[in-house]
Amino acid sequence: MKMSKKVLISLVAVLLFCSVLEIAGEGLVTIHVQTVGYGGKDILMVKLRLVQETEDWLCLTMNSRKLDSLAYTINVDRLEGPYFHIKGDTIAVHKGALTEISPREYIVYVKNDVPKIRWLLREKMAQSEGALITIVMFKGDPVLQDLGRYGNVEYVFASGLGAVVTMDIDNILPVSQKDYVLYVEDTITVDAMLSNAVPHIHTDDVWATGYDGTGVVIAVLDTGLDPNHCDLSGKIVAWKDFIASSANPYDDHGHGTFVASIAAGQYNPKGVAPGASLMGVKVLTSSGSGSNDTIIHGIDWAVANGADVMNLSSGGQGGDGTSPLAQECDWAVSQGVIVVAVAGGSGP
Repeated sequence: MKMSKKVLISLVAVLLFCSVLEIAGEGLVTIHVQTVGYGGKDILMVKLRLVQETEDWLCLTMNSRKLDSLAYTINVDRLEGPYFHIKGDTIAVHKGALTEISPREYIVYVKNDVPKIRWLLREKMAQSEGALITIVMFKGDPVLQDLGRYGNVEYVFASGLGAVVTMDIDNILPVSQKDYVLYVEDTITVDAMLSNAVPHIHTDDVWATGYDGTGVVIAVLDTGLDPNHCDLSGKIVAWKDFIASSANPYDDHGHGTFVASIAAGQYNPKGVAPGASLMGVKVLTSSGSGSNDTIIHGIDWAVANGADVMNLSSGGQGGDGTSPLAQECDWAVSQGVIVVAVAGGSGP
């Protein structure tokens, strides 16, 4: 995020002021660090000494030992930006990032890539025993040999951004503290049926100009495709089953066929792009649900096999763009694929 000139000037001023002046007797400030989507749940709570307060900034200090201990829990470098600045043992926090809940007590919301173990996994660890399937996201070149000492590396993303790792609960914390690890995430169940309707988008005008999807391959990552459905007959040019490893297309739920018909159905009422071809990628089970690690595998396969457009009509918990699934979608876009995903699938 680009820092505005006004914010930059005020930041420089407060840092200079903090470096030469300490106000005695100001006491401690309590900061509750919480992540987007998990209001009321602290990643951590810290008490910092107030050095100086200006109209826009709080200047706080923390001893180096406490700062080092924070680095085991959060990615301190991810706090840097327009509203946070750390220099030595001085932390400047813009008041625009703070919600005051009582005198000298604040909540600060950060993105979900700040904690080294994300909330869903934290909660699951407290309720589980033994091994868990996790997603480990990297912030540098991964040392897979080292990672393999802590669990079974099931799958490495084609983007190189992360890996699916089955490991014992006791190994999750030490893995999260590795220099090459950004954070560790739980696998998340998504559901094909959380979206309610498809809006009318008046594609007749587009067809009239000669564009009907001919020559375009649409990958439908869903419950499968029914090759016997009249809308899809003869349109399926590629298929991969990540659920049961079937060599032949099928749909044991119906949602994938429904979605594909909306996208490329060839009989009235026609789909949006009736001339397009279809790539079936089965990543959801007969119940209409699946896990994000399976979907990531499907994304990688679709990119490698020539998808032009990728459709993900499964809903789940909302996020802020830092999740493993969101990052793999960003990577697919960087490879030239148009990614279309459901919005509002997590509810209002």
